[in-house]
Amino acid sequence: MILGIVGMIGSGKSTYARQYNAEHFSGKAKICEADSIGHEILKNTLFQNRLRNQFGNDIFSSLGNIDRNVLREKACRSASALSDLEKIVHPLLKKELLHILRPYRKTEDVLFMVVALPFSLGLFEYFDEYISLSVEKEEAWIRIQNRSPNISRKQFEVFWKRQEREYSLSDNSKNEGIFPLI
Repeated sequence: MILGIVGMIGSGKSTYARQYNAEHFSGKAKICEADSIGHEILKNTLFQNRLRNQFGNDIFSSLGNIDRNVLREKACRSASALSDLEKIVHPLLKKELLHILRPYRKTEDVLFMVVALPFSLGLFEYFDEYISLSVEKEEAWIRIQNRSPNISRKQFEVFWKRQEREYSLSDNSKNEGIFPLI
């Protein structure tokens, strides 16, 4: 069974998944966070070459790893730059996420899929049930500052606007779905 937890940046998706898992599944369900998988993808050499071609060599640290802060800064310069990043990242991210969630289809085993962009990634159709969490923009900004202090207000605004477009595609943007709020 695949339980989708979706919502804007800073809406508490991961926290909700952990709490719900602990309270209703004794912590035994698997939690897959799309952001974490995205970070792992950054280690893929083919993916790195595509990013280098699009964003330049300076996105790499002296150790040869992608510097997420530099990449984020470049991707957040404009909506088109963020779109360019998504065109590179999303196909591989979707492939990896589908690989993770397929074994949970039509089974009693539970997977929480935590994802901010379920429609763009084409994942919503795979959820057996879902909840969409909402958050006020300023509350999300406070949460992001506490969790990820390297994200600037400008970058946050770019992500927020992108995700607003995501959720304007659907009426599933409020606290609704099958899960009760904790």
